[in-house]
Amino acid sequence: MANLKMALETIFDITDLGDPSRIVGIEIMRTKETLTISQPLYIDSILCKYGMEHANPISTPLDPNHKLEPNKEICEPN
Repeated sequence: MANLKMALETIFDITDLGDPSRIVGIEIMRTKETLTISQPLYIDSILCKYGMEHANPISTPLDPNHKLEPNKEICEPN
């Protein structure tokens, strides 16, 4: 990474602002072991738009062991 930074500095006038914590509404959390990204403000705005801001959150909305199958019905456009 340092080599890339040095190469860019020779071509462009850049300023290193360090690791980002937010970019275009995406929150970035980094530890030694993990990198987590989330969009809580965007999610909240969608919930408000559809009147679900008071819905009860759950970690997984569907049993992760549930086998999904394609819909066999064929719908033709009118």
